[in-house]
Amino acid sequence: MQPYVTYIDNVTQHMIVEQYNGVIWVQINNDTDFGSGGSGLNAPQIDFDNTGKLYIAFDDSNTSDITTSIKKYDGESWNYLGMPGLNESSYTSNPVLKINPNNNIPYIAFYNLNSSSRIEVMQFDGINWQYVGNHDSIPKSNGSISLTFDPTDNQPIIAYTNILSASVATVSVLQYNSTNWVYVGAQNFNSSSPSNQTAQVQIEFNPISHQPYVLFQDFGSYNTIVKYFDGTNWLTFGEADFSALYSLPDTGWFGMHFGNDGRLYVAFTSRSNSIEPIGVMSYK
Repeated sequence: MQPYVTYIDNVTQHMIVEQYNGVIWVQINNDTDFGSGGSGLNAPQIDFDNTGKLYIAFDDSNTSDITTSIKKYDGESWNYLGMPGLNESSYTSNPVLKINPNNNIPYIAFYNLNSSSRIEVMQFDGINWQYVGNHDSIPKSNGSISLTFDPTDNQPIIAYTNILSASVATVSVLQYNSTNWVYVGAQNFNSSSPSNQTAQVQIEFNPISHQPYVLFQDFGSYNTIVKYFDGTNWLTFGEADFSALYSLPDTGWFGMHFGNDGRLYVAFTSRSNSIEPIGVMSYK
């Protein structure tokens, strides 16, 4: 599969999707495919189904309110998946798009800013976007969201960060059990002093053990931490604050990925250095 990238052009304020053809990067969208540009167009996310079809979620400035929309690329043009805007009555933000690898069903998680930043999760039924479970049962949050699927039952699971007060920030994980959203382990674990109200989080499953792992920033130190769920508790994986141990403290952007053998890889940038070096580490 060829690599793809999406970003916002800082000059034109248009969203760009590019594909690498083996020699150069080629733009595969028109400037107006995702709105007219401007400050309302942001937060693009791409994902692929298991046939290689490309999907994109974005904050759509074409709708009456800025809401999340999803489009699918058919090889020639971009077409809305369902109606533009998941819910025209909602002002949404920070969409997270994932395609369920078992059945190719697209899922989207986002903040509903008209509902005090409540997290909402929806799936596409082939015609419309439908809420997953009781969307009022998922709490309000003001940090970041990550979405993936449990490989044992293919149900969605989300991790999110939350700034509870000026002195307390937390990480929580919720899984859908076909009926309700339930916490995985303790709610609001890893409580610490917040330094960044958009603190990142990512959740992935180990393909061998099928245990969920969460990557996040310590809100006080900005250092990178990985925890995994042992069936009862969230435990630190490897060294705590391992990015600081290797002269790359004050973590900026990061991501993690498991190899097919279950080996964990983490990439991150450091904001303590003006050149923002990139670190890539694996755990033996």
